[in-house]
Amino acid sequence: MLQPKTARLLLSLMLGLTTFAGGKCVRNVRADDESVLLTPPGFHKPGQAVVKAPVNSGRLKVTVRDARTGAAAFCRVNVVGSDGNFYYPKQNYLTPYALTGRWPKMGMGNREGKAPIRYLGRFFYSWGDFEIELPPGAARVEVWKGLEYRPEVASTTIDTGQDKSLEIKLTNETGLALDGYAPGDSHLHFRRQTDADDQAILDLMEAEDIRYGSILAYNEPAGPYAGIMETLAAPQFRGLGTDSLRERGEYHFVSGQEYRSATYGHLNLYFRNDLVLANQHVNANNGPLYGVVARETRDKGGLIGKVLRGSLRSDVEAKVFNAAPGDLLGPFASADRTAFEIFRMNAKHPARLDEDTSTEVRRLLGEDWLQARAREHVVEAG
Repeated sequence: MLQPKTARLLLSLMLGLTTFAGGKCVRNVRADDESVLLTPPGFHKPGQAVVKAPVNSGRLKVTVRDARTGAAAFCRVNVVGSDGNFYYPKQNYLTPYALTGRWPKMGMGNREGKAPIRYLGRFFYSWGDFEIELPPGAARVEVWKGLEYRPEVASTTIDTGQDKSLEIKLTNETGLALDGYAPGDSHLHFRRQTDADDQAILDLMEAEDIRYGSILAYNEPAGPYAGIMETLAAPQFRGLGTDSLRERGEYHFVSGQEYRSATYGHLNLYFRNDLVLANQHVNANNGPLYGVVARETRDKGGLIGKVLRGSLRSDVEAKVFNAAPGDLLGPFASADRTAFEIFRMNAKHPARLDEDTSTEVRRLLGEDWLQARAREHVVEAG
């Protein structure tokens, strides 16, 4: 583990005014210099996005699997050809989310001139199985899946008119789930109208291993606001707040709102089941103050999420687990009697030994084992 001082020095060297390679001074690098991040290893200029099959191409077939389960894994991929450009599979439902352009001028891209830039290379998303046409010569495949899986790189040689195959396995050895941590992103923008939209969002979340997400509609430009979903960017037509919850396995998301003002900034609102100032034409630059909006949102309630047996006070738990979906329970005084709690039963989830439950069981057994070992090694001083 790096000490803070060493880590800061290392970061300064990475982002410093001057870097050196092979004894020669290299040009200055800024944190928002996109050309550096779009230049593949071994090349000296940014790679371009090539969406058409090149002349004299060969075909590369790639399968990406989760090393633990053996299943095909949703992921983010760069494929670099022998010319240093980035190549893509045939158009599919994930194509619109590939980094092929320069946002907002054309297609998806990093925000020009605004650091930090989040991604290396011009990527595309995959469900773990794709074919791609590449120019003859050396080819490089780079695969990512969120922050906990180890990035993988594979190289091969492409011959004209020939097929090549690669299998890449992704591993997650961090064990953060055992400590109760899960990756999330509370600020995502996607249009949400159909079941196909929901499936695409879940696929993208799985590719980035984002277990919990919030999809936000927003008013563009900041300021003018009509309080009508159809007028917002990234509109959410499948409800807001708890009514919009969608889940698939370990992945969950809800819809919310980003209320934007050029005067007060951007206010992200979660677990509110309606729009701010619904059907009211206002200019957010002139008010109301964000504190007013935030208090109103808070007063409309919140969401705890799934509650496990044993996590509530016994008298409260008995009432909660005997309630029916839709029941409103409480108020219950908190243990220190400084607040009151109200519960709304949204749904009951039957007990089953799925991956989440297995992970929690392992965590609890691990804690019990560590406590037992600690007690064996207690030394009492007289």
